[in-house]
Amino acid sequence: METLHLKGFPTWEQFLEFDKLMKKIGFRLMIRDEIRESLSRLEGKAPRHVTGKEVGYIWISPFGYSVIIWTTAIWQEKRLRDIGEDAGWVIIVKDNKLSYCTRYFMRTGNFFLRLARYAWISKWKVEHNPSCPCESCLKMMYIYRKRGTRQYMWRCDNREAHQAPTFRSWDYELPPNAKSFLEVRRSSTRKYNQKNKEEGKSPIPKAFTRKRKKTIKA
Repeated sequence: METLHLKGFPTWEQFLEFDKLMKKIGFRLMIRDEIRESLSRLEGKAPRHVTGKEVGYIWISPFGYSVIIWTTAIWQEKRLRDIGEDAGWVIIVKDNKLSYCTRYFMRTGNFFLRLARYAWISKWKVEHNPSCPCESCLKMMYIYRKRGTRQYMWRCDNREAHQAPTFRSWDYELPPNAKSFLEVRRSSTRKYNQKNKEEGKSPIPKAFTRKRKKTIKA
C-alpha cells in the first residue's frame, strides 16, 4: 500500500492523496442516498451534533458485506472538520446491520495513514470471508461480536452440519504485516479498556452506543 504522503499531521492535501489511494484499492465515494442509508443503519447516531456533508467511501463485497469509511472531510468546503468536532471510522455492515466497527480515529498524527490501513485490512477480511472449518459444512461464516466486548470473530451456526457453533479467528489468514500493525493499536486498546474497567465504564464500542444525530446538508 502506498503510504508515503499520508504520514504526519492531517491536512486537506493529505486527504486528496487518501482519496486517490481509496479509489486505487477499490473504494468509491458514497452517493447521497447511500450516506443517508448508512446513517439510518446506525439509527442516525454520532458522537456529536455536527453539520456538513462528510465524505464517505464504500466497497461492496460479493458476500453482502459493505466496508464504509468516514473521513471527517467536507468536500464542498475543501476542509477537514475542526479538531474535536468529529472522528474517523471504519465500519462493516450487512443486511442493514452494523457488523463491525473500529475504535474511532482521532485526527492526530498519521490519521489518514491509520484510516487507510484499517480500510485495506477490513476490505481484505471481507474479501477473504472464510468458510466453516467443519468438513461436513464448509458454509460461509459471518462476523460475530462477543456480547458486551470488542472481541470479533468469524462464526457459523449451521446446525444441520454441527450442533455447536464453529469459530475462526477474526485475523484468520491475515498477512503478517497487517497483523503486526493491528497489534500496536490493540495493545493501546487493551490499556484503554483496562482503564475504563477500573473506572466502571462500558467497554462496548462507541459506534454501538452513539446518541446524537448527524445533520446532512442537501
